[in-house]
Amino acid sequence: MSDLIAHQWGRLGDLIQTGVVLSRWKSQTSGRVALTYDSRYQAVVERMSCVDDGFPLDLSRIVGDSRSERECETILTIEQALNGMQSLCGGVHLVLNRSNSVALLSHLLKPEVSLGYRWDNGQLRTPAILADWLNGPDKNPYPAHVCDTWSQMAGLSCDRVPDDVLNKKKRHREIGKDAFRILLFADAGEIYRTSPLPWLTRLCDELLKFSQLHITAVGSKTGNGMDKLNSLAASNEYQFEDLRGRTTLTELISLCERHDAAIGPDTGGLHLAAACGCFPIGLYSGGASVFNTGPYSARACVLQNPEWTEAEIKSLRDAVAALEENSIENHIPRGTVSFWMPCLDEFGLCYTHPAWNTHSKTTVSRLREELHSKWLAEKNTLELQQAET
Repeated sequence: MSDLIAHQWGRLGDLIQTGVVLSRWKSQTSGRVALTYDSRYQAVVERMSCVDDGFPLDLSRIVGDSRSERECETILTIEQALNGMQSLCGGVHLVLNRSNSVALLSHLLKPEVSLGYRWDNGQLRTPAILADWLNGPDKNPYPAHVCDTWSQMAGLSCDRVPDDVLNKKKRHREIGKDAFRILLFADAGEIYRTSPLPWLTRLCDELLKFSQLHITAVGSKTGNGMDKLNSLAASNEYQFEDLRGRTTLTELISLCERHDAAIGPDTGGLHLAAACGCFPIGLYSGGASVFNTGPYSARACVLQNPEWTEAEIKSLRDAVAALEENSIENHIPRGTVSFWMPCLDEFGLCYTHPAWNTHSKTTVSRLREELHSKWLAEKNTLELQQAET
């Protein structure tokens, strides 16, 4: 099997999701794995056991923010980035970003096989498998996880959830003696996905009623000394710590390893915590879909499109109580508000809801099978074209 050269120039969450694909490649093939990525996340890639060779890039020099519209399309700049990458020539290249720059870099490395986005005569081409996934019923993505979509694109099986994306140094908690530690992600990169601060404060108020529980709040924004989480930290110094705006990525990884659960929106920090072994509790709003980007973990629960109510706080409190007692493995209490829970089928990870009726289950299963059939048809067509060539 050829070596895999993956290119992931997105943010932290995209990088963690990519780790699932790379872990599958390592376990299902005999090839080596190389990865080009944003140098800001080097501390994470260094903990990826599935990456044999990492190539950190200063993307601010090449494309700026990989999600912005500022694309540097000059071959000269890309060729400068190629210095030291001679070992990446040939092999199977997997380009996971819709970016002219990364597709051009991959093209100049002369891959044996190009998967994902590719550079073709000055044009960026979207792979059919991703186009199908994004253009599902009612112009919404099909109910398939991005990790499984990328894995299928690389010809990999999705029959298990990798638990070795990151090398873990997880602490062992002794129930009844050690405090149950929760990492709270208080904001997201996109403001429209951030949970309302008054509601988060009410949630923390309820959770702090558990005597053996500790909360650490993290995020990109520093409290101004007047907000409610600051006040909560001041009045509960032994149970609540406010580290918003005061953690490096290396320190955040260490925090994830020392905590038992993580609560937060669809953000890179939540996916990092899940990869470090925390139980992720997602608060998915602002267009985030549990089907497509839910925490890729066999142990997780998500509130999809929360309305920020007291009933949701009560359900979260009950779930944390079950986690604290280590009884959540087989059952999450079903209150007024129910959680989406992960399960594994033949097509990969799928989140389901306890309130689903037979029709809902059948519809999702049919859509997942429909998408898989499209992938197989396109794969067979491509193999025929390559054989004729």
